[in-house]
This record gives sequence, structure tokens and C-alpha cells, in this order.
Amino acid sequence: NYTNKHILGTAVIGVNPASHQDRNPSNYSIRVNIKNLAYDKKVKVRYTENNWDGDSYKDVPLTYITTNEDGSELWGTTLVLNEDTTDKFHYAISYEANGTIYWDNNFGANYNY
Repeated sequence: NYTNKHILGTAVIGVNPASHQDRNPSNYSIRVNIKNLAYDKKVKVRYTENNWDGDSYKDVPLTYITTNEDGSELWGTTLVLNEDTTDKFHYAISYEANGTIYWDNNFGANYNY
């Protein structure tokens, strides 16, 4: 978790707002900017479709998309959700590099659509 004073320029993960795809409103696009801390890294989204009831969640790896002008990287994936559960959809991002795991969970509130 980060505090407000750490957001500008020092955060390792920057989550872009999730968006659903117009062709299929059950498909949610997840895009994340990360600092390039190492060549080998794992980036994933942890999400739930039931408000974390019973501590149930799914982990889905994100894939590299591009390198930004500042050297940070854009990673992403598309989640296919059950149309009946989108109001209970919440997610957080983890990024593992150099043996350290960083989490962005929106200051403990998690992200949602």
C-alpha cells in the first residue's frame, strides 16, 4: 500500500480505470503502468465477482503491451465477467520483481468498475 505522499512519481504501479468493451459489456479491459524494475517480472490482477465473499478470487496474469516514453511499461488483460456479477466486481494489482511483491489495492478500497 502507498500513502498519498508517495503517489506522484514514486509509485511502482499506476492502475488505469477499468473499462468495458462496447461489443461485449461483460469484457473488462485492465491496463496498468509499472516502473520497469527488472527484466523478469510478473504482473497480475486479483479479482472477485462476489465482493470477496468467502475470500474467493481469481488471479489472471497481465501481458506486456508497450514501453512508455519515460521507460515505464504498460501491461494489460481483458477479463470476461458474468453479466450478473459486475456490480460485485472488485480488483487489485500485484507486481513481482527482484523478489519483492508490490500491491496496488486503491489504499485498501480495491478498484471496481
